[in-house]
Order: sequence, then structure tokens, then C-alpha cells
Amino acid sequence: MSDDLIIRERREDDLDALVEMLMEQQPTSLYPHRWPLPFPPEDFIRREHELVAYVGLRGERLVGHVCVQ
Repeated sequence: MSDDLIIRERREDDLDALVEMLMEQQPTSLYPHRWPLPFPPEDFIRREHELVAYVGLRGERLVGHVCVQ
């Protein structure tokens, strides 16, 4: 696996992995503050009014996400 970080626009097929990442990190980061969410976690990641969203990858593995509203 490559150590190079790749940034690209988020795709719809990234959502399952991003939801998994969100669930795994929440107990230690406490983000989002309300957990479990009162709506699908996909709606927390994919916002209705977002301008653009990016993911970071190392090889084929997603390692981060950012959304700009």
C-alpha cells in the first residue's frame, strides 16, 4: 500500500466506509456530540446544502473527509 495521500471529491460509494469511520471514532472524539444520531448517519456526512466534499485516501483506504457548506 502506498503512503501517499490522495485527495479527491467524495463519491456516493464512499458513504458506507465513511459511516463506519464515523461510528469507530465517535467514542473517543465524542463527535458528533449527539450519539446515536436521530437520523441516518449518511445524512450527517452528506449534507443537503454542501458545496463540495472531499475524501483523503492512502492507497485504497479512506482516511478522512471534509465537507464545505
